[in-house]
Amino acid sequence: QKTAYEIPLRLVGSEMCIRDRYGLGDYTESHDHRGFDWSFVWYLDASIHCPPLCFPDIKHPWLPPHVIYPKVGNLHVFNGGLVHYVPPHTCNYLDRIVVSGNLIHNEGESNDNGR
Repeated sequence: QKTAYEIPLRLVGSEMCIRDRYGLGDYTESHDHRGFDWSFVWYLDASIHCPPLCFPDIKHPWLPPHVIYPKVGNLHVFNGGLVHYVPPHTCNYLDRIVVSGNLIHNEGESNDNGR
C-alpha cells in the first residue's frame, strides 16, 4: 500500500534565500511571488515568540490575517501568488534562521534542451 503520493513534476526554475538574523524592528513588507507556482518557508531555528508569517485576506481586509507561527523544522509551502508579510520583530530571539524560496514546475516533457 502506498503511503505517499507521487506527483510527476519537473522543476524548471527556482530561487532561494537564507536569512540568518532578525534585529529588533526588522520586518518584511507585504508582497507576493507572482510568476512562481509555489513559495516556501522553512524554519531552521526560531522561537514561537518570533513574529508570524501573515497572509491577509485581500478580499476582506477587515478580517484578521491567517498566521503561521515559527516552529523549528516546519516547512510551509504555499501558492506563490498569495500576498504575505512578517510584522516587526519584537522578541529577544535574534538568531532566527529561515530558508525561503520559490519554485516553478513543468508537468510535461522536458522542452528546455537539457538545461
